[in-house]
Amino acid sequence: MPINTISEGMTNSYLVPALVVLLTGLASFVISWILAIPILTIAVGLFASTTGVQINTDSKQYRTYVGFFGYKMGSWSSLSKITEVTLILSTERTTIKGIIPGAMPIGRRATLQVRTYDVLLRDEISQFELNDYLTYKNARKTYDALIQTLNVEGRDYVAEKLAANRAKRSR
Repeated sequence: MPINTISEGMTNSYLVPALVVLLTGLASFVISWILAIPILTIAVGLFASTTGVQINTDSKQYRTYVGFFGYKMGSWSSLSKITEVTLILSTERTTIKGIIPGAMPIGRRATLQVRTYDVLLRDEISQFELNDYLTYKNARKTYDALIQTLNVEGRDYVAEKLAANRAKRSR
């Protein structure tokens, strides 16, 4: 069963739970180091967790996964009804308010902008997001693997925009 794995690497998806488990592990040293070691091992696993997408080219299934110590977890879904694959650039903005002294003055507002490259799948009924990536390279790998596996139409809006920008600059 050939599986194409596109790993995003360590994305800190479980940063907050990892910090809570780490603090619990450090506090448990007061009780017993035997109790603390397994708790700290779990914290390390959460810090080192990886994320990505796997595509089974034979059964035409995919899953988004979270990996802990090399073991990947996630449920498989069918790609059999997918008719189109799209790659887009998404920008989300949110306003945050300073609440931590020293990090940002209390009460001050700042705009946080997050750019992701989203792989969208369309079937007969709707369009949905398969995954969002922080790098174009990983998004493009997933896009290419899906196009090749499913033999469907695709549109890479990011590449189109880059080509248009290059054409403008060369005039």
